[in-house]
Amino acid sequence: MNRIIPLVACVMLLSGCGRWTASRNDSLPSTDRNKPLRAIFASNQSAAAPSHDRVWRSNLMLLPYAEIFSDRVTLHHIRDCHYRSEDDYDVRHFDREVWLGDVMSLDFIVVPFKETPSLAHTMLSFGLIDGQYIVFSVEARLEHGEIYSPLSGARQQYELMWVVGSDPDLIG
Repeated sequence: MNRIIPLVACVMLLSGCGRWTASRNDSLPSTDRNKPLRAIFASNQSAAAPSHDRVWRSNLMLLPYAEIFSDRVTLHHIRDCHYRSEDDYDVRHFDREVWLGDVMSLDFIVVPFKETPSLAHTMLSFGLIDGQYIVFSVEARLEHGEIYSPLSGARQQYELMWVVGSDPDLIG
């Protein structure tokens, strides 16, 4: 039972999909600091209609899922891509059984976008007893040829998906 509460808290944190804001100008009152970002978010709050019937990028095709048996979880479709560049990669997926007692650490990762440092991507990284890490990330599910923009993401212009991946894939 003592492991259920942190798990629920983690899911609640991730459900915001990383819409954290920060200001680089501390001289402004907090209400003035966030006006531009509030305007962006308010301009279009209609999320893209989800669908499985699209031509997805190959690294975003498979949706992960979990089977839970007491204190044992089997994670399916854990992504483990090997990237040579942003557009050149090999896609591999694997399954992994994890006992809740094998979780040794939890890191909450915040990565600001280079183009828009006031927006950030968030992830949860679970450290396991064998030294491996499983990372959970909510990401835009891009179609083949679609380009990601943090501002469009903040305005909910993309379909979202959970990515469960290896540390080398999602963290680097």
